Amino acid sequence: MKKRKHKKQRKQHTPLAKHAREGKTLIPPLNQLNTAPLDWQRDFLPEHLWISALAVKFGLDQMSKPFHALADAIDTAWPASESAPFIGLVTDFGLVPEAVRRSRSGSPGMRAGISGSVASRARPAPRGATSTTAGDA
Repeated sequence: MKKRKHKKQRKQHTPLAKHAREGKTLIPPLNQLNTAPLDWQRDFLPEHLWISALAVKFGLDQMSKPFHALADAIDTAWPASESAPFIGLVTDFGLVPEAVRRSRSGSPGMRAGISGSVASRARPAPRGATSTTAGDA
């Protein structure tokens, strides 16, 4: 039986024709992409904290109910000019117009996400007010 010769594998390189030229410098294709580093703390940590807060408050099996109710209420106020739908990111909340937030903040539609017994746990009592719940009466 013959032994197979192992060919040395050459490193793969991009042909020079695919490089862009800027003066005397050649720019490889990956360096031509418009990329920038992401700031995880600024861009992604708030989203993870929002999901975590829902899980802690309502439990993993129940967290989707208040989230979906809130998202449905926000969908009614979502600007039609937005090209992307509301997907529930913390950064999306800032895109709801201020006037709509103020006009609907007291309406049942905007409170739909935290209704019933959940609402009493979700909102702290105003300062100086005494807390009364159904269990206290």
